Parts: sequence; structure tokens; C-alpha cells
Amino acid sequence: MWRFDSAEAGTGGDVEAAIAEARSNGIVIEREYRQQRLIPAFMEPRSVVVDPTGEQITMWSATQVPHILRFALAATTGVPESKIRVIAPDVGGGFGGKLQQTPEEMIAFAVARRLGKPVKFTETRSESLLTAHHGRDQWQRLTLAATKDGTVTGLKVDLLADLGAYVAIVGGGVPVLGAFMFNAIYKFPAYQFQTTNVLTNKTWTDAYRGAGRPEATFAIERLMDESRGRGRRGPAGDPGEELDHPRGVPVHHGRRPGVRLRELRGRHGARQGDVRLRRAAR
Repeated sequence: MWRFDSAEAGTGGDVEAAIAEARSNGIVIEREYRQQRLIPAFMEPRSVVVDPTGEQITMWSATQVPHILRFALAATTGVPESKIRVIAPDVGGGFGGKLQQTPEEMIAFAVARRLGKPVKFTETRSESLLTAHHGRDQWQRLTLAATKDGTVTGLKVDLLADLGAYVAIVGGGVPVLGAFMFNAIYKFPAYQFQTTNVLTNKTWTDAYRGAGRPEATFAIERLMDESRGRGRRGPAGDPGEELDHPRGVPVHHGRRPGVRLRELRGRHGARQGDVRLRRAAR
């Protein structure tokens, strides 16, 4: 388990207090989102060639991490890094799927050293789908606290991440990277993030197109979209009628407290398919 709390870090207020206040005299929105498993499915499957006949053992590999691969080869085989050269040519896409040091690279390296001849390995598409890691597989529970006029006062994120059967090169760091993106372009007076990472009998998971950040962006933007129109009017102590707030929820952003979601989106660009947002922006 890994946790960040703005009150404990001294960078913000107590999120539990903000939520408790919002439950009694404000607005609380709670949502749960499921981030399904995905396969990176890069354009071209992995391929590796090892030539042991020169001054250095040279490996050409469709990899996103040539320096990490060289270190892993040296650490595993005992060959000095200075005697290993790894070249990453055009790899045909990766999306995080070629971020690993793979067993096939290690086997090709060992066989080439043993035979003293160049060795090549290229996987098929089916082999890639069977052996590659997956991405995501997260349960996200978000709680947003706000005052009755829609001013956001706190955000709490509780994450459950399934890492699969093995710890990968980034692995448990993927949801942690997302922790710094859940607040996105917004500034919350109180913020808490907690992730619980579990190992299961499923395929291992690792980075996929952003390493935790797309998942976080998806969740916070859906939550903020739902926040639009939740402002209420009425005397103190009277919840009043719920409004379809045409201007969106006021949020604290950067140096301009009280910037509204509609205005903020106008500066950063609305998503193409969000018809409701474009209408509200008029």
C-alpha cells in the first residue's frame, strides 16, 4: 500500500474533514470506475538479433529501453556492460509493451555466446499476445467534496491495482505515477491518494500508454464532468433546488481561484465528442 495525504505532507488540508463538512452542509459526489485490462498490441511483434563475433556482443532489439536491457544482460550473465552493445532500431511501436527485458532476449544472448554465431529470434503475433504483459486493471473509488455553490474543497482517491503474477519493471509504480495526475489541472485544497497493489494469478501488468496517467485523467475528468450542474441555491441550511448549472462548477485552478470548469475547458480545449460541454460553452 502507498499513500499520499496533503494534510500529512503539509501541502493542504484534511480531506476527511472536507468530506465530513460537505456531507452535512455541501455536496459529495462518489463514483467508482473500472479500468479494464488491455494488451499493448504494438504494430510489429518483438524481434532480437545477437552477434557475438565482434569486440562487443551486439544486440539489436525491438525495445523501448536499450540502456536498461544492457544493464540487465550484464547483471544476469556477468559480462561487463562495456562488452555489451544494445541497439534499438525502428521498433514498430511499443505503447509500453516493449518496456521490458524479456526472456527471449536473454535466451538469444546466451545461445549466441554458446555457439559463437549470430542468433535471431522473432515472435509471431499470436506469441506476442500470449506472452506480453497487460496494462491497467484498476478499481478506482473517488470522493469529491464541494460547497453548495459548487466550489471544490477536497478529493479522495482509493485505488486497487491488480499487478498480476509477477512484479514488472515498473509494476507497482504505475498506479503511484497516477497519484500525481488525479488532481490534473485542478487545485484541490485537500487531497488524499491511496493505492493497494495486489499479486494474483493473472498475466502481469505494467505500463501502457502513459503508465497510470491516462487512467487518472479519465477518472478525474469524468468526475468533474458530473460535478457540472450540482450547485444548489437557497438560504443557509436549506438545500434549495438542484440546478442545471450552465456555467459549470467553480474550481480552484492555478493562480485564479474560482475559475469555472466551462471557462477552464475553453482554455485547454474541449473533447471533440462532448456535445454537452460545447453547448454549455456557448
